[in-house]
Amino acid sequence: NFEKSRLEQDICDSNSKYQENIKELKDKIRELEIKNEEIFKSRESDKLEFDAIKHSIENKYDSDISKLRETKDFELNKLRQNINDLHLEINELKTSNNNLRSEVLENEIV
Repeated sequence: NFEKSRLEQDICDSNSKYQENIKELKDKIRELEIKNEEIFKSRESDKLEFDAIKHSIENKYDSDISKLRETKDFELNKLRQNINDLHLEINELKTSNNNLRSEVLENEIV
């Protein structure tokens, strides 16, 4: 009987330790799950912050490119206008030159 009682006590103690271990493991699992959730939220937050920075940089780049295009288009149009003005001046000089040649030829004939 004593052995039976002792054995029952050992079984009860083992069962109690087993239950304690199960509780400890469940607690550890829950802690790890919480940490995992925190890490996930942190990563999501970092991702959102990264996306915001990325969009900000893209918008700045697009804005800078647009300004640069406007500036270069303006400069290009100004240069084209200068070229057109020079062509007109060349044509006027050619006309003037032709008129002068004609006058010289007329004077030589007379």
